[in-house]
Amino acid sequence: MKNIIKGFLSSAIIIFLTSAISAKEYIPSKYIRDKNKPVLVMFTASWCQPCGIMKNIVFKEAGIKKRLERLNVLFFDIDTEEGKHFSEIFRDTGFKGSIPFFVLLDTHGQPLASLTGAAEENDFAAFLDKALKGTGDENALKMICIGSEKYVQCLQFFNDLDSIAELKAVSDSLSMAVTDPDDPDDPYSEYDYISTVSNTCPTFVFTNPDGDIVAGIAGYYGHEDFINSLDRLSTTYALDVPYKEVLHQSEKHRKIIESQKKYDRLVVSGWRIDAGISTNVSFLSGNNPLKNMPRTGYGISVAGRRVLNKAGTVSFNVGLSFDSWGGRKRSTERPEYIREYLLRLPLEIETDLFTVNAAGFPLEIKFRAGLWGAWIPGHTLSVMSLGNGMDMNSWDAGVTAAIALQAGSFDMTFGYSRGFIDQFSGENGFHAYNNAFLIGIAVNIGD
Repeated sequence: MKNIIKGFLSSAIIIFLTSAISAKEYIPSKYIRDKNKPVLVMFTASWCQPCGIMKNIVFKEAGIKKRLERLNVLFFDIDTEEGKHFSEIFRDTGFKGSIPFFVLLDTHGQPLASLTGAAEENDFAAFLDKALKGTGDENALKMICIGSEKYVQCLQFFNDLDSIAELKAVSDSLSMAVTDPDDPDDPYSEYDYISTVSNTCPTFVFTNPDGDIVAGIAGYYGHEDFINSLDRLSTTYALDVPYKEVLHQSEKHRKIIESQKKYDRLVVSGWRIDAGISTNVSFLSGNNPLKNMPRTGYGISVAGRRVLNKAGTVSFNVGLSFDSWGGRKRSTERPEYIREYLLRLPLEIETDLFTVNAAGFPLEIKFRAGLWGAWIPGHTLSVMSLGNGMDMNSWDAGVTAAIALQAGSFDMTFGYSRGFIDQFSGENGFHAYNNAFLIGIAVNIGD
């Protein structure tokens, strides 16, 4: 019997030690701020547009923001040595180099789930909930204090918060955040309009983990009354001010939210809309008398861009452009004048080359190349020595290539276009092909 027990204990110890040794440490403890919270790891890069969409849009949604507060969130740039090190460690969780890549770890540091690519708010919330379900605070409230220190009641509240332990403990348990109505860039500024409706500062709103407003208190009249009100809120969700009704009745707020949703859908969809103007120097090649005589013109364009890969580095562009190629050219012998009006349809592929840091601001360098077709609804040609019987062609098609510099929402483009259809026809045997060097600037929506 002793030998059986001894053998059983030995086996158990061996199994325990083997599992302990084989348990892989994905993230060292020095990276974890709160060991009682699960961990969200995001692999990203400065040039990754979908990563920017997640961090600058999806992460700021109220429901996502609340969930992230219940996680240890770690970002690793795959272009750094640290990022390369951890990207190798996370290979067995499904990471194959595509970013953004997300991994959820439980409180023991072991993987729960992974996600590749940008996701919309609801899908990303469902992903985060895989780590948050069962952590005990799914129904917890968050308190947001809307107030500025220039108001007496706000000063009284902040002073009591520093000096009264009971009030401080309550605010900590509700993860209190403060938003100043005078600061439009505050991350909680979306709630500021409520204080203007209640005409009271401070105003306190309480949200559930999804960011929905479920309760509110207008004003601060001493810590005891305030804590008593909080006790009632935590059990009954009693409303001193009908904030949900205000939320639905606020026409201005509703319009802002709807326009933001439309913009977010545009961004997450991978589309970008460009509108711009350009100037050009065009010339005709071939055997015509106007060969190599440069002419100036202009263009107005609108285009849509669709991202083709998860990293956002390759895209397809389709647009519509109205161009005027050509203008007056005077010589010592005779006045010459030729101008064409083109309605062009460019189809281009765009790829990122590299990003440079220009005075602390990222400048993205891109290359575009593609085909275009054009209808020429009108032209003006007046050259004395070209003879009779010559007509201009009403169609053209060609290729284009350009270098684009993108800084934020603005693009500057330097390009060249070449037409392939003979523009002169007639008895004289002249041939002319359109060429143009273009410089343009565009503003984009959705990038």
